Amino acid sequence: MNKEILKKRLNDYFSEQSTHNVVQLHNRYCEAINYDSGMIYENEEDFFLNWDGNIMGLVQALSGNNDYRYSDEWVKMDGYGNPESMCDYRVVIECIELDTIIDYIIEYDNNLESEEIQEILNKYLVFDESE
Repeated sequence: MNKEILKKRLNDYFSEQSTHNVVQLHNRYCEAINYDSGMIYENEEDFFLNWDGNIMGLVQALSGNNDYRYSDEWVKMDGYGNPESMCDYRVVIECIELDTIIDYIIEYDNNLESEEIQEILNKYLVFDESE
């Protein structure tokens, strides 16, 4: 298997994707490895429904929280259960470890429910008969 070519092609694929698509793939990776606390959400009303009507819990999580801005595109939970928001650039650079996701895709031959990634795997995942 030529892992270096496959890694480069997957890296190219991720760099061609919108932030939204990269976040979706990141979340599928988090689901695959049971890492719920790594999930990233769109910063919209649906995210805040996670408090299941606990308005005081939501107010407490937001009050005095300098890590949350309503104008940011993305939000995730920090280690203390408080929302932390971020812009497109920051979410991709600081929160998503593409190399780790790519290594996972290659090691487990897992396409993260993406037809495009499956096509890349089919094209570049070639086994050497001596393996």
